[in-house]
Amino acid sequence: MKENYIKQFEQFYRMFSDIVNGFSDDAWVSVGHKLTVPQKLSFHILQSTKFYMTDTSNFEECNGNTGLCHDYKIDNNFSIKKEEIIINIKKQYEKIKNWIENIDLNEKNEKFPWTGKDIESVVIFISRHSYYHLGELNCLLNENLLGEGDDFFAHNIW
Repeated sequence: MKENYIKQFEQFYRMFSDIVNGFSDDAWVSVGHKLTVPQKLSFHILQSTKFYMTDTSNFEECNGNTGLCHDYKIDNNFSIKKEEIIINIKKQYEKIKNWIENIDLNEKNEKFPWTGKDIESVVIFISRHSYYHLGELNCLLNENLLGEGDDFFAHNIW
């Protein structure tokens, strides 16, 4: 089962990277409203996954330094570069892969009871939550490109 989850996340992170790279620099910070702007939504996907994996490491910046902390509160002044999201997507895929390989899916889940009774429920919740927001991000991209966006789902299935 773990291999199946890892494969799903591999495909997810490839789609995520492609969608992020599809935004122009201007659209990255201007498409959408309030918290549903590509840069903020992308950060939220990464940040919430870190939360459920209990990963308290900071986010990496383009220069290799660590920047925003794992529990940073997104506000109107928030800004993160596309390149930094891409760096952190790659790092997070490796982390979630390692996490899944090393967890006991049947272990009781006491930390996040709203996700389900065991750690496997947490994995499923992370996937469901991430795909939900990836759909929002893809919708923003397609709206910005007037319906001419690529089919990132089909390109990343294999």
